[in-house]
Amino acid sequence: MAATVVLVHGAFHGSGYWAPTLKGLANLGINALAPDLPGRGADTRPQPDLLGDIAALTEVLDGVPGPIVLVGHSYGGAVVTGAGLHPNVEHVVVLAGYLLEEGETINTAGVVGEVEGIDHTGRPNLRDALSIEDGVATILPEPARPIFYSDFDDEQYAEIITMLSPQRLDSFNQHPGKYAFYEKKSTFLVCNNDMVIHPHIQRIMARRTTRAAAWDCGHFPMITEADKTVRFLAKIAGQV
Repeated sequence: MAATVVLVHGAFHGSGYWAPTLKGLANLGINALAPDLPGRGADTRPQPDLLGDIAALTEVLDGVPGPIVLVGHSYGGAVVTGAGLHPNVEHVVVLAGYLLEEGETINTAGVVGEVEGIDHTGRPNLRDALSIEDGVATILPEPARPIFYSDFDDEQYAEIITMLSPQRLDSFNQHPGKYAFYEKKSTFLVCNNDMVIHPHIQRIMARRTTRAAAWDCGHFPMITEADKTVRFLAKIAGQV
């Protein structure tokens, strides 16, 4: 019997963009769920910091029988880094996300010497796509399109901008406190055309995992490579 797949969304969005993945996995007979983190999507509780998101996800995992494949996308990678030590979790998967080592935050992810040498020529500035007030950021849809949604068609773009949520920026400067990949099996998917998280930083973090893959896509493979993402996760769920 395949594991249950728990899908964790990233910053600035709720869980809605996992809909194609949930449907695809269900069609294969694989149980899956995609909770909203507090303060995003349909969850109207006050938005916590990173540690609060980890605690909220841990509560979700308490109610899911193992084995679990825990999947984090983007900021969600930092959340599953901390929550993945839950005893029901057998495998941690990060899709174009932050798999942090001790001492790192989202804003300082990666080996310092390697990160300092990264070429950012021709890449857009993420801050140009954000409106920031009192430590909370929201996405500006049109400036964000060539960054977050660089390979979306018009229909995909129109749908995802209905899912936007604010994001506390202090979470990006916090340590998850626990590091699941030190003890659990793990897989990292590098997105080679990602304009949000530099692919080289992704490759640095991917070296920490049990195995890794790389696709030529932007930041949201679960949308632009929907069928491929379903097969990718289904294979992992079937091997746990």
